[in-house]
Amino acid sequence: MYILFNLSPIHNLIYLKYWITLHAIFPLLVLTQSLPVSGANTELHKKSILINPVGTAVSVIATSFSYTSLSLNGRYQTMVTDQWAITLSPQLVYTDLASLETYFLGVKTGPRYCLSERALEGWYATPMLLAGLAFTYQRDDFKQSAYMLGLGLESGYTWRWDHLLFELGLGLHYSGLIGHQAVFRNESGKVPSFGLGPILNIGIGYSW
Repeated sequence: MYILFNLSPIHNLIYLKYWITLHAIFPLLVLTQSLPVSGANTELHKKSILINPVGTAVSVIATSFSYTSLSLNGRYQTMVTDQWAITLSPQLVYTDLASLETYFLGVKTGPRYCLSERALEGWYATPMLLAGLAFTYQRDDFKQSAYMLGLGLESGYTWRWDHLLFELGLGLHYSGLIGHQAVFRNESGKVPSFGLGPILNIGIGYSW
C-alpha cells in the first residue's frame, strides 16, 4: 500500500487502511512466532505472487456503509540471482464518496535484496520507484488529474511454509504529484508539494 495523493476525501479511506494495517501487524507478528521457522524449507522457490488483503477488506467495510470503493494491490517477484530479485506491484483504487469519484492506477517496482540468503524467504530490503495516475471527478463542478512519481524503501520479513507465503514490510516513500491540473468552478487548483509517507505491506501468497 503506497497511496499518497490527497485529491479528495479518499485520504480518509487511506488513513483507515493504515490504521487497520498497523493494528493487524502486532497480533500477526505474535502469531507467526509460534509457527514453524521458514528456514526449515529445503526446496528453493524462485517466483512468488502475493496479494494485500487489507485494502480489499477496507473496501468491503466502506462499501457496506454506502461508500463504494475498490482496492486491489498485488506483488509479483522473481529471482535473478541467489540474493537479488525483481519486484513488481500494481495497484488499482476506486472510490465514490458523496458523489466524488476518484480513480488511481499505480505501480511500484524495484530490486529486492534477500538479506537472509534464502531466496524469497527471510529478511529483505527493496528500494523502489513509484508511479501512477490519479483522477478525481464530481459532475461538472470539480475535476482533478495528476501523475504521481516518487522513490521508496521497504524492509521486512517473509515467512514460508511449503508454497504458502506471509510477508510483512514497512518503509517510507518520498513522492508527490506532477502535471497537476485542477478545475473547481472554473478556477485552477494549487499543485500539491512532494513529501514523505509510510509504506505498509501485508502480503499473503504462493511461491514456486
